[in-house]
Amino acid sequence: MLGRKGFTLLELLIAAVLVGVLTMFATQTFRQSARDVRIETAKRGADTIATAIYRYSIAYPNASLNGNLTTVINQLVDRGFLDNRSYWDSSYFSFSLSGDEVEVRENDTGRVVYTSSTKGFVQTGY
Repeated sequence: MLGRKGFTLLELLIAAVLVGVLTMFATQTFRQSARDVRIETAKRGADTIATAIYRYSIAYPNASLNGNLTTVINQLVDRGFLDNRSYWDSSYFSFSLSGDEVEVRENDTGRVVYTSSTKGFVQTGY
């Protein structure tokens, strides 16, 4: 042996490539996990809003909620069917009231990711 001290250039390059590959996988996993959490939060928000609309329709069978979803949410909060107005993060998702359903759409793709019925039926989504 020649009494080697330190690492060769090839060994350092291999280590750097391995660290880069591991970092890439960790970043992708983190981004997907963060997206999944945002979707689940939006789903729970849609369910909460739909349930409040359903409860309102039972309590006031002859009354109707009018306006866009923001107006409806404000009416539900004012009448005590929702505790606050912060049920969604509008930077990632948009909520809409379509007939008897609350829809959740991704802002970047426009794809519907979840639909919750305001009539008390089973919710659908992916």
